[in-house]
Amino acid sequence: MTVMKKTLITLALVATAASGSAMAWTASGTGGNVELGGSLNPFDSETPWEVKVGDAMTALDAQVQKGQTKVDIKVNNPIPVLGIRTKEKNAFAGNSGYCPQINFGDAFEIEDFIQGKFTLTLPVKGMDDAKIGTMTAPFAVAGIMSFKSSGTGGATGMYAADVGDGFFGGLPLANYNHDPIGKMKIALGLMPDIANNFDKQGYELSGMDKVSFKYPSTLYSGFYASGIETGQTINISLDSPASADIPVRWKASMPVTVTYI
Repeated sequence: MTVMKKTLITLALVATAASGSAMAWTASGTGGNVELGGSLNPFDSETPWEVKVGDAMTALDAQVQKGQTKVDIKVNNPIPVLGIRTKEKNAFAGNSGYCPQINFGDAFEIEDFIQGKFTLTLPVKGMDDAKIGTMTAPFAVAGIMSFKSSGTGGATGMYAADVGDGFFGGLPLANYNHDPIGKMKIALGLMPDIANNFDKQGYELSGMDKVSFKYPSTLYSGFYASGIETGQTINISLDSPASADIPVRWKASMPVTVTYI
């Protein structure tokens, strides 16, 4: 059950249009309506995590010739999209509702998750919000975690095969990369402070695994980072060739949602 928002439901039963009237037996009755209503009072659940969504990047400029439809933009600085890390430096005891789930909308194809190689695809719009093209770019993801329980544990890179696995929706579905050190470098390159609160719990980083963060008898720590790395190229394909003498102003929006189960 998703617990990002919990609700308290107060149920009211109204047998007639007169609110609060007592039920009554009606001779030769033909029925009526039973109305249900109440108050839904949302509040944020407490989790061990904190989340950071990347800032807007508006200086992604490039030269484009008249009649051209393909534009390449070199990424000179990292473009972080999403970071999730523990709020405290000490590992936390697992619990239901502590497992972050990630949703990037339609920005990726299912094959990206299956193959473990992500290509960000977004519609490109002009300043009037009309679609003018499509952008694609290599997209880097990295998850790191540690766990300790009853004398066993470890610190590993992460994948997420099923709903309920940590950072599901933002990681490959299977273990396609046996290099957790490389994943750590990717994460730090995107967000230099992402590992500031990470507790290795005495273990050296090794291998890849999945985890649910839900068992109270286990201590966990971890973090997640994703974005476009320095040195990559953003490709823009315009729907119509560039023709005006003024710059083509463009923008692309990526939905990012984090829930907890």
